[in-house]
Amino acid sequence: MYAAERIVTIRRTRKPVTLLSVTSMKPNVFSLEIEKSGPFEMKTNGREPYFEGQYCFINCPHLSQFQWHPFTISSAPSDKTVTFHIRKSIPGSWTDELHEYVANGIEY
Repeated sequence: MYAAERIVTIRRTRKPVTLLSVTSMKPNVFSLEIEKSGPFEMKTNGREPYFEGQYCFINCPHLSQFQWHPFTISSAPSDKTVTFHIRKSIPGSWTDELHEYVANGIEY
């Protein structure tokens, strides 16, 4: 059972997503808006792929292939895009480096 769950998880994490926009809000907060594709696509039974309050692990291979960080999904399941609001912590942290990477317009 564990092996089957790991295989499903690995397959789902290999689906790329399209970053639509990055918005800097406060000096230490930014948002990522992602296209509803890949793991966020509507399920075949017509149900939304996630519910309010759920979180998603985000990985940026350009920063680290093996670091996954959990962030709460801040958009409603019925929205046309998926949004994450992320607070940067100390300079040089993973979230700080992520903001620098995506804010410079480098394609994922």
